Amino acid sequence: MIETFYTRARDVVGWHALAWRFYLLALATSFLVMIEPALTDLLFLLGVPILGLAGLKPVRLVGGIETLGIILFVWFSFLSLTMVEQYFLVSVRAVIIEIYMLLIFLVTAYWARHYGDHAFRAVVLMLIFGGLCTSLIGILAWLDVLPNSEIFFRDEYRSRIRSTFKDPNVLGPYLIMPLLGALWALIEDARKRLFFLPIAGILMVGLLLTFSRGAWIHGIVTIFIFFLALLNYRKTAYQVFLAGCLVLGCATFVLFIFADDIFGALSGSYFSKRVSLQSYDSERFNHIFESLFHILDHPFGVGPNQVVFKFGIEPHNTFVVFAVNNGILACFGFVIIYFAAAYRCLVKTFEGKDGWLKYAFILAIMAGLFILMNVVGGIHWRHLFVTIGLAYGNYTQNTFLDLKTSESPPSRPSL
Repeated sequence: MIETFYTRARDVVGWHALAWRFYLLALATSFLVMIEPALTDLLFLLGVPILGLAGLKPVRLVGGIETLGIILFVWFSFLSLTMVEQYFLVSVRAVIIEIYMLLIFLVTAYWARHYGDHAFRAVVLMLIFGGLCTSLIGILAWLDVLPNSEIFFRDEYRSRIRSTFKDPNVLGPYLIMPLLGALWALIEDARKRLFFLPIAGILMVGLLLTFSRGAWIHGIVTIFIFFLALLNYRKTAYQVFLAGCLVLGCATFVLFIFADDIFGALSGSYFSKRVSLQSYDSERFNHIFESLFHILDHPFGVGPNQVVFKFGIEPHNTFVVFAVNNGILACFGFVIIYFAAAYRCLVKTFEGKDGWLKYAFILAIMAGLFILMNVVGGIHWRHLFVTIGLAYGNYTQNTFLDLKTSESPPSRPSL
């Protein structure tokens, strides 16, 4: 069991509140990552020692199985450094980033435990802000409104926006949680519908312009699962059913009337090429299968980020590439952390107690992420570990925006 410590009585100068604000600022700027270390990393790392200055008392953070996963992850990642044959500093940098990812997970879990529903709302809203900013920049670059707009594309052909990220395949998955949060707000609160409708639209356009097939599949799976949960929730069932019928009806009508024009326009287009199998897809899968044999030959890994230098291949699978680089047991530690969080959300969802809808929200994202991680490498994604951390929150309300407030300070999280 991992424990954290906090008591408001000793936090006489407001260190705890200051650390919380640094964390939120880090999330709000998490879209500015074209150059790393990024501003979000600086803000996050400033918030951690500030949090340590607050008065503390025992509070359970994660359980024994998650602690085992963290130990395996950290210990065997460091052990894999002894296997490095070249570019040692590259591997050291990779391990530092991976430990930093675990820190993001634990700090997010702490805030989600301590502030519960209010932390969930704040985290998702900050990510909606970040997603909106990066989507707007990407869309404006695509329209060629911004000066030097080519820097916001992946290549000189201006085919896929990366906006303020290094890669469209990272930008796309980053936008999923903001988009899902905006859609939830859109359905939940009629008074804010006109506010969140354009936000959801901008996020969706930004996601489409990444032309990231994995992110598209991730989005479809995630939205489908969460909307099933919303259909099962009495207060949102009618709105979701009505919205679903409206979208399907409009799509059917448009396809029926303009089918020839639509398919004619798409034929030979970049979109049609992206949704079809590419010549390099078979090579990607061959690299994954080839890496499975390297895992057996190097059970303790070849060193973080070393697979491309040692074998000249890039296995686009988070679990496989992490096992080849850091070793089987380090990968097993990550698997434990990920699936322990997913299992917690699954149990909380099917228990049906107040707050289950937030666990369903996180579970839907994790289900989509799992599918995505089998075709891309995502072990260094900040938003991945934020999602895992949210799984350990104490949520007691099924609403996203309209939360019941209390005059008393947040109570100690339950064990």
